[in-house]
Amino acid sequence: TASELQLDGIIGGSRTLGAISITGSLDLNQAISNATSLSVSTTSNLGANVTTTSTQTYTSGVTLSGADRTLTASTVNFVDTLDGGANGLIITGNLDLDGAATNLSTLSVSTTSNLGADVTTSSTQTYTGNATISDNITLTTTNSNVTFGGTTNAGTAGNTLTIAAGTGDVTFTGAVGGTTAMGNTTITTGVLSAAAIKVQGTIDITNSD
Repeated sequence: TASELQLDGIIGGSRTLGAISITGSLDLNQAISNATSLSVSTTSNLGANVTTTSTQTYTSGVTLSGADRTLTASTVNFVDTLDGGANGLIITGNLDLDGAATNLSTLSVSTTSNLGADVTTSSTQTYTGNATISDNITLTTTNSNVTFGGTTNAGTAGNTLTIAAGTGDVTFTGAVGGTTAMGNTTITTGVLSAAAIKVQGTIDITNSD
């Protein structure tokens, strides 16, 4: 427990650590590896990668610094905002996003995504597993692709989805709304590829090419 914990040396290395619970802020400058889980009660500055075998929970605002970051866990939960610092983020595991993610270059998620807030990237967004749209959200890129590799469903029937990809392509590999229908869906894209889309409301597609 501290107002701020600054970690400058490698944490874990070849040794297996247990659960790490930080009551206070985290300023991370060297990688965490071989931990069971990580939870931070207030803000986090992630200047290095984090690997846990179980969950990572960031309760307050998170900033990525220094370079692109990889977070490896069963589930990574951002309870509050995520500021990418113009860096890219790779999630190896599930993503549970409850606060807006902004100022990212790229976002890539290897398994499932629960998207409960907006995501803004300068380049691509890739959601490899099944995705749940659990609030009314907007996904924005700068003329770059947005790709969903699995099914995409609303968390509650009627949740709206806006994708502003500019001239970038939007691809839904699996059905959209097949289990729980989306609400109004608005997509701006160069090319839209979709297996099937089911909504409770309107579909508005703008081809920007």
